[in-house]
Amino acid sequence: MRIILHPGADGAGDARLAAWLDLNRPALARCGIAAWTPARLRDGMLAGLVSASDRPGPMGARRARRSVGRIALGLAALERAGTHTLIVTEPRLIGSARANLAARSLYPGLSGRLTRLARGFDGHAVTLALGIRGYEGYWTEALARGLRGGRPLPDAQLLDHLTTQPRRWRTLVTRVAAALPRAGLVVWTGERHGDRPADLLGALLGHLPGGLAALPDRHPDGISLGALHGLMAWRGQKMPRFADPTAPWAPFGADRAAVLRAEYRRDLAWLRAGADGLASYMDGPEGPATRPDRAWMQTAGGQPPVTGIGGSRHGDQEGLAGPGRQGIARPFAG
Repeated sequence: MRIILHPGADGAGDARLAAWLDLNRPALARCGIAAWTPARLRDGMLAGLVSASDRPGPMGARRARRSVGRIALGLAALERAGTHTLIVTEPRLIGSARANLAARSLYPGLSGRLTRLARGFDGHAVTLALGIRGYEGYWTEALARGLRGGRPLPDAQLLDHLTTQPRRWRTLVTRVAAALPRAGLVVWTGERHGDRPADLLGALLGHLPGGLAALPDRHPDGISLGALHGLMAWRGQKMPRFADPTAPWAPFGADRAAVLRAEYRRDLAWLRAGADGLASYMDGPEGPATRPDRAWMQTAGGQPPVTGIGGSRHGDQEGLAGPGRQGIARPFAG
């Protein structure tokens, strides 16, 4: 069975894709395509494999074995039903925007989470599909969610830290390739594909059945200045009234925003230039990854080998498997 793992990132079309998959679940199932979305995974099927701790202890190890067993049962049931492709979409597979904001870093636990998650899908052809988005929009939306959840307005120190924190999307792509050396890696931008889940899935699969339902237009995820004023007033915090209350909240200001946009342009330029052979970029020039140990990406259909996707069982910490390392994939032995 072909597995497509879609871990987000937050706000890069993940919610739209999950909603579209749920809406079209029966039609896709008739074509041999299944989807595990947050609605399917909320019972904790993957919880034992995506713990925030890199050293979960004996209880965590038991939970991990339980998750591997539940995944195996689910995959076996799908195969018996004639399913040839499974899409697993859950943005919290690599962390959450809330945790990123607390850590003031971009998905700091990504490598460990993916290394553990790989154990549940050994023996299958896996592609990890990663959506990214501009940093200004990403952090602004995270801050807006925090405000709605009771966090205070960000101060200059926090905004400076988010602007200059060193983890970028190109960092994450490198970490993903190291954590899952035998998986395919495809990257796209939320700006281009976030509102087009059908086109996105069609590009990932190579085809889609006809007659699928479309989602209604979405509302912006940010917060307007007027809404911000009302929220702060409700919490007893006074703010000056704004000339245009319908304008979006832009907490970073011109100088910080310019830095964030420049860093995002660097990410996109790196992806268009081939991403050091680590990933295929959907929004750039067509062309497979070229690094020798990922040469399978040049074969028809772009299917990874099915001998396992993870690296060493002890390589959960970031940096243990660098981009040039050809880790030997081993199935997880429970």
